[in-house]
Amino acid sequence: MATYFTIAAGLELLVFFHLQVLVKARSDIPHPLTSTKTDQRSHIVSPTHPNHTPKMSTSTEQSKPTMTISRQSRAGVPSINGTESMKTFTGGTVWVDLVVSAPGGELSVANVNFAPCARTNWHRHENGQVLRVTAGSGWICDRGGQPVRIDVGDVIWCPPGTVHWHGADDDSYMVHQATSLGKAEWLEPVTDDVYKAKKRS
Repeated sequence: MATYFTIAAGLELLVFFHLQVLVKARSDIPHPLTSTKTDQRSHIVSPTHPNHTPKMSTSTEQSKPTMTISRQSRAGVPSINGTESMKTFTGGTVWVDLVVSAPGGELSVANVNFAPCARTNWHRHENGQVLRVTAGSGWICDRGGQPVRIDVGDVIWCPPGTVHWHGADDDSYMVHQATSLGKAEWLEPVTDDVYKAKKRS
């Protein structure tokens, strides 16, 4: 029993000594948020707003890290009226805020705001699409399938080549973030009869 306690005490002292060495060694490393040396990586321009540079802290106090905020304001960047300019929506007004668009149409990310009853045309995506509902409620439907209700927090994967539509409910706005992979092929509008059939599903 005495040997056990001696070994245990020795291990505790060894661990304590090791931690003290680590603490002393790291005390010479400046905190990343309080270092007075400029980190070039902190000045990367936001892809959403090419003319915007994140505001960085100018604090030089080593003991008081400060908050860093990267502004994502859309000031001066108008939303797109998808119903009028894109001709790929029907049933109501749809506003589109483009977040990211890669050259050649390989990738696009957009926040899409549907008024009640508004929906996309039938369409498909070359390499699929991910939808994440951030406000309101709506519906999504594959060609030949039954409409399925979608709500805040739902994440939907639309496989490559699957013909589908999605949009808001009759009495609710819906906002979703759409990440589209590859080119989209837009087809005919979703008729009122097809849209109303969701209530019977």
